[in-house]
Amino acid sequence: MDLGRLIYALLIIAAGSLISKLVGLGIRKSMTKFNLRDIILDFLEYFVVVVGVMFSIFSALSYLGYRIEGLTISVTAFIGILMGFGLHDMLNNIAAGAWISAVRPFEIGGYVNL
Repeated sequence: MDLGRLIYALLIIAAGSLISKLVGLGIRKSMTKFNLRDIILDFLEYFVVVVGVMFSIFSALSYLGYRIEGLTISVTAFIGILMGFGLHDMLNNIAAGAWISAVRPFEIGGYVNL
């Protein structure tokens, strides 16, 4: 690996990071017209930036001659596990609401005893 290839790989990472940041800001700006909360806008922007930076790092590693298939699979599996843990409570609440609606339905004007 020579110095020129390493510098070019660093340029790939820098350009990818800059482009992903600009795309994230563009998405944030275009989504403000939908009156979304700031936390949702922050999440969308951060998600786009992280995906863009990961893509640029994988591209630079591939350019340097590293095989990234196993790394890509392991990173996506890790992200899937994290998303599963993050969505666990929300999916539990949805399932509980569906179960209550099916087993004990109530109508408008009815009373709910706790």
